[in-house]
Parts: sequence; C-alpha cells; structure tokens
Amino acid sequence: MRVFNIPYRLLLFASTTVLLIWCCFWIVLIHLPILDQLETRGNETQAEVTWVGEPYWVWQRGNYSRGGWRVDMHYRYSTEDGQSIEDKKTFVKQNAKYLEVGRRFDVVYLPEQPSVHHSDYGNGYAGLGMVYALIPLIGVCAFMTLFYWNRRPLNWKGPKLWPPISSA
Repeated sequence: MRVFNIPYRLLLFASTTVLLIWCCFWIVLIHLPILDQLETRGNETQAEVTWVGEPYWVWQRGNYSRGGWRVDMHYRYSTEDGQSIEDKKTFVKQNAKYLEVGRRFDVVYLPEQPSVHHSDYGNGYAGLGMVYALIPLIGVCAFMTLFYWNRRPLNWKGPKLWPPISSA
C-alpha cells in the first residue's frame, strides 16, 4: 500500500485549501483592522536598535529539514507621553547584514495601546498583499482537490487506521 495514494492526496490538498482560506480570513478580520487603526489614529516615531546578537545556527525540522543562520535584534521606541516600549525581532542572517546598534527606523503605534505597532523593519502585520499572494495558492490547492476528488476510488469510504486495529 502506498502511503500517499489518491485519497490521502485528496485529504492533503483539501485540508491545505481550508487552512489557506482560514489564513486569509485571519488577515482580513484581525490584521487589516489593526492596520486601518494604525493608519488612521497611529502616531509615527523613530525606533532605535538597542542590541544585535551574534549569528547563531537554527535547525528547522519539518518536511524539508534544514538549518539556517539567524540574528536577534532588540529595539526601543518612545511614545508621545514618554513611555518606552521595547520589542525584539529575529532576522535571517542575510537580511540582518545592515543591523547595527543605534540604527533608526520608522514605527507607527496606537496611542492608547503603544505595544501595538507596525514597521517594515521591526514587527508588523500582514496586509492585503498577503491575501493577494495566497489567492493563487488557494486556487491551485482547490483545483488539485477537485482533481483528486474525481480520481478517488469509487468504493473509498474515507480514511482508515493503518494497520487496522483488531479487537482480539
């Protein structure tokens, strides 16, 4: 028995399609309102890099086990009322080659909740561009779901445990 036979490919693509649609709803319902609030009521200030760590190796497990170099950065910005907010971000080593202590970048924060902030350099929120990027992936996964739905065995009754569990 092949592990990735047609019914399991169908389940894989169907679940991926549902997950990607859920991600789009998350961005539209959670991230876009935050970005709208930041755009309409947000205060802009300058953040400063306060610490840059040494590059370190991270081994990532998953479908494609691989390793990579990472660099941690801490930054701080002050609000209009003088409150100091600190946060951190991890970069891939190639993207962190311009990091240095004292470097400044723009941050937009909410006055009533200064820890909610967005910047292109520090932490941020996914916008409508990410939804547009996910739509073609949803289309491909939905097409493959339909493709495997039409190719599934006619006597298939859904996934079963393998090996079968006996009551003896």
